[in-house]
Amino acid sequence: MKGSDAIESDTKSEAGLLVAAEPPADISIKELEDAATQKWMYSRSLAARRLKQQFKRGLRSIRVSHATPRPLFVITQPRTGSTLLGAYFESLPDVVHAGEVLNPAIPIGPSPSVSGNSTAIERHLRSVVRSCNGTCCAIKLMLNQLDFFKVAWNRIEECFPDSVWILLYRSSLLQQFVSYKAALLKGSWSGTSYSGKLHVNPDEFDLWAQDQVVRFHRLLTEECLTGPSLVLTYEELAQDPQGVFSDRVCPLLGMPALGVRSKMKKQIRSTMRDTIVNYEQLDVYFNGEFPTMVVDAQPAGPS
Repeated sequence: MKGSDAIESDTKSEAGLLVAAEPPADISIKELEDAATQKWMYSRSLAARRLKQQFKRGLRSIRVSHATPRPLFVITQPRTGSTLLGAYFESLPDVVHAGEVLNPAIPIGPSPSVSGNSTAIERHLRSVVRSCNGTCCAIKLMLNQLDFFKVAWNRIEECFPDSVWILLYRSSLLQQFVSYKAALLKGSWSGTSYSGKLHVNPDEFDLWAQDQVVRFHRLLTEECLTGPSLVLTYEELAQDPQGVFSDRVCPLLGMPALGVRSKMKKQIRSTMRDTIVNYEQLDVYFNGEFPTMVVDAQPAGPS
């Protein structure tokens, strides 16, 4: 019970928007995000569950006498395959997948009240790492959550000098956007498929895509990692997970190549043309060339 013993994480309805009726076809990502935020920001039950998690982590840190695991931080954004990557981590015997430990919408995340308090965030991360019962503790750091708590990820690297890092992104920004919107509509981030149709506002998607590209290119240029790290795409992981782990991830962690497995399935299995109600409008807007993420370089730190 490696994973469940270390971390109890709930990534379903608390972080999303449960839609009782058919939403407007042109509802924006911003409206969905705001509705989801209102759902968890003032949730008393979430606050109580967060306190329970903190208490149980404290007990584990006292009871378990083991060396502090080496942190593996995955910098990413929603719908880039980080849950799939985490599932593969769970299949490795010495790796504990802690999940989104800076997600304020789930019990393991910090209280929204500590936004801007870097000391509290560092203390929270250390508590999570110490409670992991393994030699490696894998933690997702969503860029939007780092922004919410006003914490610089390179400051986290300074606090954990022995850490290793993976930068995970999705090449197809249209698929990422559609998957993100579907998850917000459904109120579920894993384990369920989405067979409905949705509307994509071309201007909103264009601005969102530009923001994704700027964020990740800044990571690789202005804010270079200094420790062991690698850049990975969702497409590489989905196409050849065993090859990715055998040739890149396991060597990064300093462990032999081991078999990985996952029972996860894609959330959206239909084509973008069949899923997006205004696909033809998008095709004309972008002249048939949808925005993609292309990263040409690895982080500057040693690998």
